[in-house]
Amino acid sequence: MLNQIIDWLVERVSMPSFREFLTDSLIELYSIKTIPTDNLKATAGNEQKALDYIKKLLVKHAPIGILEEIPIAEGLRNAHSYINPYYAESRNVYDNRRNLVHIWESSQMAKNGKHVALNAHIDTIAPFIEPHVVNDIVFGRGACDDKGGCINIIAALRLLAEIGCLFEVYPGGRVTSMFVIDEETGGNGSLSLTLDKELMDKINTMVVLEPTNRQIHPANRGALWYKIEIPADNLSKSILILLKIIIALERAGKKIKSESIHPLFPDKPVQTCQGIFGPYGEHPSRVCDRIEFFLESSLADFDMVKLIEKGLGKYFKEYGEKTSIERHYNLEYKDNGFHVTILGSSGHMAAASQVDNAIIKAAYIITGISKSDKDLKIAFPDRVKIPALILEGGQGFLPCHTLSEIENRLTDAVQTVINEYRKVSKESFQTPKVSFNKLRNTAFAGDPESRSMVNAIFAAESVGIMIKKPISGFPASCDARLFAKTPGNIDTITVGPGRIKDAHSDSEKIDIGELSESCAFLALYILIQTRAKGIGL
Repeated sequence: MLNQIIDWLVERVSMPSFREFLTDSLIELYSIKTIPTDNLKATAGNEQKALDYIKKLLVKHAPIGILEEIPIAEGLRNAHSYINPYYAESRNVYDNRRNLVHIWESSQMAKNGKHVALNAHIDTIAPFIEPHVVNDIVFGRGACDDKGGCINIIAALRLLAEIGCLFEVYPGGRVTSMFVIDEETGGNGSLSLTLDKELMDKINTMVVLEPTNRQIHPANRGALWYKIEIPADNLSKSILILLKIIIALERAGKKIKSESIHPLFPDKPVQTCQGIFGPYGEHPSRVCDRIEFFLESSLADFDMVKLIEKGLGKYFKEYGEKTSIERHYNLEYKDNGFHVTILGSSGHMAAASQVDNAIIKAAYIITGISKSDKDLKIAFPDRVKIPALILEGGQGFLPCHTLSEIENRLTDAVQTVINEYRKVSKESFQTPKVSFNKLRNTAFAGDPESRSMVNAIFAAESVGIMIKKPISGFPASCDARLFAKTPGNIDTITVGPGRIKDAHSDSEKIDIGELSESCAFLALYILIQTRAKGIGL
């Protein structure tokens, strides 16, 4: 029976009708903007539109089960892992907002059956990308992070319903599907569900859908977002000092990486991401691809170009010269100064080594120019005025470091720059405000040889997905840690279609062929892991 079901799954997901269902569902869900903002009424309204569409798909395609919108828990703020949402300061931020849960208990529930839960998030980061299709690849914000994961779950449930009709084989345990909000801000949607003891007690294995390129991970790296705030009364001085702080943070990140030795993370996916600098950048964990300055300088055009190229050379020596962009900067002489635009390429923090961070590049260029022109004045174009200069970014880390250790390293890096400035300039300078009040995701490591992992690898390979060995951890952070660290120590894996390098990028996408295979994998895995009659291994 197992081989028959595998053969059927492989054939079914290759059918044009199934792939058309995936494409149409993705386009519809992508078209709903679910980027949380300080307009909480609009945020809740957009989330509701997405949940309503998911409910529509579940009612039509999933097995009949309990479908419930669960309000965000009232005691959420008191939870240990609660994180203040970066987009709103209101204490009522979660009023009239909810997660969606679908629970299916089949007629073949077994006494020894295991309960499996699936989790994907509906929120995305900015900016919005209009959905479109090119050669079976669907582009749009949330394509792989993580609306593709939502459709993956729905399509897997549809396959299970069809398997039940054709083969009379059903999961041997409860299947819980979660569609949550606020993953990108730190996981408060999933955290709210972990506080529901009755719900969590019926989960043995948690599958968190994220863009892993369909690789199966029993571990996640951690992530800590930082915010550094400097008074902008002397903007030129503040910009220069903050650029020096960026270089110090990068060096601190490299030191953390050098110490990061863990068997599940042999490639050391420890990234430092500079996401927002003043008015430039979109998100702390999205690599910034453009930043502009106006430089008031007496240098000749030729000398300015020479210094920019010298700064670029130092940047290339540290990070390599990326070929993903046509040019690294534009320079225009105007208003007795230079308007310099420094260019890069955007992407997810986890893909920092593959993309090109304009903020870091600017740090090397501008600090280099300042050494040759002691009278250099730095401003933003059009003399944009701001009350404070703010840098936001993120630091990745492995289970061998704690959150508090990372906080201390980054804080020390900032203070070292300030101390050096005071020593050299003989001037006082207010210590920047360093805070870590946003995303604070711990790292975790599960068992790569657990039954959940063994079954997942078998299911993936059975439907044609090649799994790389040895098994490694996910080089990014997500809600998986919240379930892995619950009192019941739920066996948690992270897997899903799409690539992390495409998440948060301007060309976020998902391949329909790969999504189809992921649907077959997930359906088969549920049958095996729940110990379906005649299927469980």
